[in-house]
Amino acid sequence: MPDHTVRPVRTGENQYIIEPDKSSGRIAPVRIYANDTLLDKMMTDRTIRQACNVASIPGIVGHGVVLPDGHEGYGFPVGGVAAMDADEGMISPGGVGYDINCGVRLLRTDLDEAQMRPRIKDVVSDLFGAIPSGVGSKGSIRLRKSELDEVMVRGVDWAVENGYGSADDADSCEESGRIGGADPDAVSEKAKSRGAPQLGSLGSGNHFLEIQKVAEIHDEVAAERMGIRLGAITILIHCGSRGFGHQICSDYLRVSERCMPKYGITLPDRELACVPNSSEEGESYRRAMFAALNFAWSNRQMITHWTRKSFERIFSRSETDLGMRLVYDVAHNIAKVEEHEVDGERRRLVVHRKGATRSFPADRSEVPSRYRDIGQPVLVPGSMGTASWILLGQPNAMSLSFGSTAHGAGRMMSRSKARRNYTEQQVRASLSSKGIFIKSLTRDGVVEETPEAYKDVDAVVEVSHALGIGTKVAKLVPMGVMKGCGDAELERLKARRLAEMQKNLSAKKGREEAGKAAGSEKEMDRPAAARDAVVASLGFRGLEVLESAEAQYPAEAKVIVGRLAEIIRTENIPDKIDGGQLLAVFRMVGLPVKIRTSIKIEKDGKFVSISDRLKNARNGSTVAADAAGGPHAR
Repeated sequence: MPDHTVRPVRTGENQYIIEPDKSSGRIAPVRIYANDTLLDKMMTDRTIRQACNVASIPGIVGHGVVLPDGHEGYGFPVGGVAAMDADEGMISPGGVGYDINCGVRLLRTDLDEAQMRPRIKDVVSDLFGAIPSGVGSKGSIRLRKSELDEVMVRGVDWAVENGYGSADDADSCEESGRIGGADPDAVSEKAKSRGAPQLGSLGSGNHFLEIQKVAEIHDEVAAERMGIRLGAITILIHCGSRGFGHQICSDYLRVSERCMPKYGITLPDRELACVPNSSEEGESYRRAMFAALNFAWSNRQMITHWTRKSFERIFSRSETDLGMRLVYDVAHNIAKVEEHEVDGERRRLVVHRKGATRSFPADRSEVPSRYRDIGQPVLVPGSMGTASWILLGQPNAMSLSFGSTAHGAGRMMSRSKARRNYTEQQVRASLSSKGIFIKSLTRDGVVEETPEAYKDVDAVVEVSHALGIGTKVAKLVPMGVMKGCGDAELERLKARRLAEMQKNLSAKKGREEAGKAAGSEKEMDRPAAARDAVVASLGFRGLEVLESAEAQYPAEAKVIVGRLAEIIRTENIPDKIDGGQLLAVFRMVGLPVKIRTSIKIEKDGKFVSISDRLKNARNGSTVAADAAGGPHAR
């Protein structure tokens, strides 16, 4: 709903202000950085009203900020920045958001478009098979509780020490990919249970992995320092802390809302729920939020590792030969204590950046040493089909926006409206006309993220550049995109596939009954129907294992599938058979099936029993179980 209750006043090019109004509880001004078109779009929802509400939080310092990609969010606007006094101010889970450390990292390569264009479909398809995506999708590893605790505390360092990348990667991350003060004891068991299986997965919504080419260079000195050259191939990875961070935010929003009366806090919007930064509850949230920061950095690190391995497979060259070096990794949803100058005084502030990117200039100690003399790289992803940008942090950011700039294009159309207005065929055709290949688990993963659902990222970047809060280094345009999917669409997909399989089975049964003679084969003896029955019983990564077995051992797999279908039908096995369990079955009957990415082989009593009965199906021979050995297979 449009908000016409407060109209910002123009103070300069791309600058607007809303002055404090104690009668409405607004104790600090709000500064909006946008051109006229971007501001008009902000006025169509609650972006400006939410920013005014943020300016009423006790302990806010200086001014609230709305960046050019700002749009309505939960409590705080997305694209918003607010700084609170570290001793007397508040900390708010809504000021960070649900996807804690939703962030972006950029890899550069020595490849160019001529080398990538003929293989773009192969690369994207390989990445799609190697990196899990979508709501609820599980990563390729299983963590014990102690290992998850290490991830929460050590971040990228844990991933590197476990073989996912090199120490150089940590040197190119905000906070070196590991922020101190994280505490697993501040994280609920529910958050841990959601996070443990998701490490190393992309996620849904606007998360993506994109293969790009460098289309423009605007700052040759900075580009050279970053290893960016015109026409070269880059990879942008955009994801966060998955269900782990979401649960932490949910847990502490409830804590904050419950505790506000205890601290005498009243706010115009309950979604702004907060507690004093120095309180017990504030300390607990910060320790848990820092755990999610480290989880997200580790998550992107593992995806980076698998991305490099995909490129190695497709191009038959090592990641070193391909020059696949990490340029930088930035966080978008975060709150940290930083030192800033306010009215000529250095102060310790809790800077909340929700859908905002840190944009520190040269000579700040927080900037990695390799960039400290030029400034921090800033990564601004577009939507699929539009450009992304590399910017450079500048001094104006410190005075205008507490060292921050935009984090992306900024959404202007709801996902439901995008589904109503566009079809998958339209979006794919539009992308294809631009030479962009997309692979997505579901139609909604494509339609909801149509470029038309977002603001013009070039206009957002132009405002940042003109203000000097983040200046242009290079423009990147997409060639290939890997997307996940959303909750609702994932459930619809499952239901659709199940209905299709049931329909096919019914049709086949009807045809068979109509034409069968006495003594004809039973339905489960027919290979196609048997395979359908097995597919219907498969869970996570089960189909991947089945197809691998069929490709490597077609005759043997056909026999095993037929027998397995009969067992499923007659014994009414209630649980889904996931990839690890199915792989165990194949291994124990003597088929050493190999898959592209690692998977834990699960052997519980039920599947050991099934395997024993399947062994004789292979021409009467019994082969020693688990021929490849070890708990993991590739």
